[in-house]
Amino acid sequence: MEVKFLDECNKHYVKQFPNLRELSLDDKKVDKFISNKSNICFFVVEESKVIGLSWGYVLERMDNESMLYIHSVDVLLTHRNKGVGQLMINAYLNYQKENHLRNTFLITDEDNIPANKLYQKPEHFLETKKNLYFYK
Repeated sequence: MEVKFLDECNKHYVKQFPNLRELSLDDKKVDKFISNKSNICFFVVEESKVIGLSWGYVLERMDNESMLYIHSVDVLLTHRNKGVGQLMINAYLNYQKENHLRNTFLITDEDNIPANKLYQKPEHFLETKKNLYFYK
């Protein structure tokens, strides 16, 4: 298994991304995503097949202590509980360190047991008593 960072050199793998998540992608959308340096995408390849996909964003702060937000982590059902998700989380944590970002964070549902187990593996701090508001 190999973790890759989405860039111009390996964007041909994007054609396999809809197998992991219902995504409507075309070359223009992918090029726009890649061109924005605040967008981050890691994916895992095994035998030339994408088996894991994750994306997130660097969030700039006014105090210049930017943070890394992981928005989505997906692994093929056939490859879950085999370390694929952990590889992607570790890639984000390494990215955070290499780019001197304040922290990395994500949000998941309390009842998403598999995701919570994955996210609790690295050293972490669980924020509690926070309200999350969505505006649509």
